[in-house]
Amino acid sequence: MATTFGTSGNDSWIVVKAGTFTLDGLGGVDTLALGTSLRSAYTIKQSGTAILVDSVSGASSALHATLYNMEILTFDSGRDVLDLATYFKPVVTPVTPKVTNLNGTSASDTLSLGSGIVNVDGLGGLDTVVISQSSSNYKISAIATGYSLTSNDGLNVYNLSHVERISFSNEKIALDLSDTGNAALVAKVLGAVFGSSAVGNATYAGIGLGLLDGGMSYESLMSLALGVVLPGASLTHKAVVDLLYMNVVGVAPSAEQEKLYVDLLDSHAFSVAQLGTIAADTPFNTTKIGLTGQLLETGLHYV
Repeated sequence: MATTFGTSGNDSWIVVKAGTFTLDGLGGVDTLALGTSLRSAYTIKQSGTAILVDSVSGASSALHATLYNMEILTFDSGRDVLDLATYFKPVVTPVTPKVTNLNGTSASDTLSLGSGIVNVDGLGGLDTVVISQSSSNYKISAIATGYSLTSNDGLNVYNLSHVERISFSNEKIALDLSDTGNAALVAKVLGAVFGSSAVGNATYAGIGLGLLDGGMSYESLMSLALGVVLPGASLTHKAVVDLLYMNVVGVAPSAEQEKLYVDLLDSHAFSVAQLGTIAADTPFNTTKIGLTGQLLETGLHYV
């Protein structure tokens, strides 16, 4: 049987009499109207590039239509419109992501992460997970058991427990932000000595973490930092008190407050490093640097 062709435009045909025919709409958005018939009166199948419309068994008049490049079928006097592209849209079977459980040891481990969902427990030691992509490809969030990293495309999810470091291709993130974790200690020193904005200095953070991870004490790091800001003869007891008070409290100390702390240093009740760590541990400082807020959520970024 010959094929009836449409045009490059939007063409329409109406079935006025059942029968067998082949119709190619060619270009445009083409419509075949099946009159007053209901959709239930037909089977509609796809065979290669053709749409096959056949009246169901027992119909008073048999229709067998082979359609090419046809976009729309209408039934019930146009009240029922069938978009063929949507109707025959392939069913996509969701891919179940691979789940991997990865455990460290009691030592300091370096763990490379693959794709899918990876649940990591570093156990003991100072553990690092390595991700070969940029940190901009991931979102980090604090969860009950530690931290979770989710790739922007949603294909990779890394749940980290007892993991202290993340190493990306462009930077690193320290997660040990409990009160005595090295990342927390570095952040507190930076806030007290250099000011709260210094917590965002990835280079300073990296230097501090390298020293503490290498065995330096909290007080020794404080002493070193104070010596950087107040080198040589400028490291007077008055200068130390004024620096710490301004950075931690946010205002200069009164004469009475200044004298109180200077006297403690002069009498050797505290060393400058001890006074520095006391100041760094105060809620004034931990709140300003976000140790219980934003910093805890995102980790300490360093290079």
